Amino acid sequence: MINNNLEQVMNDPMLFKLYDIKNVTEDIIECIVKEQYGKGKILFITIEEGIFVEYSDCYFHYIDNSDVKFNKDIITMYQMLEGNAIMNINDKKSIIVKKGDIFNFAGNNQFSSFDGDYKNLVSISIFGYYECIQRFFLGFFKDDTIVKDYYSHMKSIDGGLVYKNNLILEKLFLELFESVKDNNNYLIKLKALEIMYHGMTHHAKYVDVKRKEYDQYYIKRVYEVKNYLDENWNKKISLEEIAQLHNINKTYLKEIFKDSFDISPHKYVIKIRLSKSKDLLDNRNLKITEIASMTGFSSASRYSESFKNFFGYLPSEYRKNSSSNREQ
Repeated sequence: MINNNLEQVMNDPMLFKLYDIKNVTEDIIECIVKEQYGKGKILFITIEEGIFVEYSDCYFHYIDNSDVKFNKDIITMYQMLEGNAIMNINDKKSIIVKKGDIFNFAGNNQFSSFDGDYKNLVSISIFGYYECIQRFFLGFFKDDTIVKDYYSHMKSIDGGLVYKNNLILEKLFLELFESVKDNNNYLIKLKALEIMYHGMTHHAKYVDVKRKEYDQYYIKRVYEVKNYLDENWNKKISLEEIAQLHNINKTYLKEIFKDSFDISPHKYVIKIRLSKSKDLLDNRNLKITEIASMTGFSSASRYSESFKNFFGYLPSEYRKNSSSNREQ
C-alpha cells in the first residue's frame, strides 16, 4: 500500500508542485516545502490507500495555483492550529482562514492562490482522494451515501466551507494532533475515521454561517497597512491618514484588519510599541518618561497605564523584576 500512496503523492501535480519528498517509511511520507514557496515540513500519515492524515508546520509565501490542479478530486477537512492565511477563491474574492477555523473542501482545485504572509502555519487535516474515501466507507460501513452527499454539497460551495465552534470536531482534531505527536498509529486512524464521519454528517448546519468573502484588492491593501505599521509603529499618524495613504476606506480597513489579525489597527500599534518598550526598559540609563516618548506615547502616565493593561504590571515593576533576575 505504501508504494501506491507514494506514487499518488509523487504523481499529483498539486502536491508535486509544492513539496519535495524527504523520507518514506511504512506509514509516513515526510515532505518539505519547496524553497521557492517557503519552508517547513508536512507529514502524510497513511490511513488507507489514498487517504491520509496530513500534519503541516510551515511558512508559506504567496502561491499561485491557477496553473495546477489535484490529479483527482479530493476531500479534505482540516483545522488551523496556528496562524492566519488568505485563500483566494478566484481572481477577485478571498476568504481568511484563522487559528481555530475548521475548513472543508471537495474538488480538484481548492484556491486559485494562497498567501501565508510567510508566517508560521500549523494545521492538522484529513486529506483523501474522493474515490478512495468512497471505497473505504463502502468496505467499512457497507454504505457510501454520506460520502456522496458530502462531496456533492461541498462541490457546490465555491471556495469550500470555513467555520468555528463545532466543539466535538475541535476536540477530535486536538486528539488527532496529540496522537500524531505521540506516534500512536492506532489512535491516528481511529480519530481520522471519527473526524470524517462527524464532519460529513454535521457540516450542513454551518452552511448558513459561511465565512465572509472580501475583494482581493482590499485584502492586499490591509496587508500593506500591517507592513506599514510594522515599520512605522513609533510615528504619530491617524488611522484616517493611513487609510488614505493606502487607498482604502477607514471603516473597511478596520473591519478587514480585525478579521484578519484578531486585533484592531490601533491596538496592534499599541502592542508593538509596548513590546519594543520592554527592550528599552532593560537599559537602566533611560527614564520611563524617555521610553514613553521614544515609543510614541503622549505621556509617561499614558504609557504606564497601557503597559499595565496589556501585561498586568507597571513598567517600573517590570524593570525592577528584570533587574533582580539578572542579579540572581
